Amino acid sequence: IDPNALDESFFKVPLRPGRIVAFLSVAIVGYTLATYLWVPIRRLLGWLMLPLGQAALYSYIVHFFLILLVFNLTPVFAALPWEPSADVFTPVLQIATVLLLWVLVRKRVLFGIIPN
Repeated sequence: IDPNALDESFFKVPLRPGRIVAFLSVAIVGYTLATYLWVPIRRLLGWLMLPLGQAALYSYIVHFFLILLVFNLTPVFAALPWEPSADVFTPVLQIATVLLLWVLVRKRVLFGIIPN
C-alpha cells in the first residue's frame, strides 16, 4: 500500500470518500448530541443563540464586517509588546467577536438600515 494513499484520501479539492465519511460521522454525532442534550444546550447557550437566530440575516451581514475589522486589526494585535500567544489569543478574539455581534443584535444597532 502506498504510504501517501491515506493522505490523498482526505485532500480537499477532490472530494475523496474519506472526507465524505468523516463529514457524515460528525454530522450524525452532532445531530444525536443536539437531540439528546437539547435542554442543557438551550439552558447554557440559549441566551446567545436565540437573539442571533432571530436576527439571522442581520447577523450574517454584520459578521462579515466584523471579520473584516478583526482581519485589519490583526497587525495591531501582533505588535503588542507582550506578544500574545496565538493558541490563547485567537479563541479569545473569536469569542469577543461573537459577543460583540450579540451586543449589536441586543441593542438593535442599525436595524433600520440592515435587513433582519
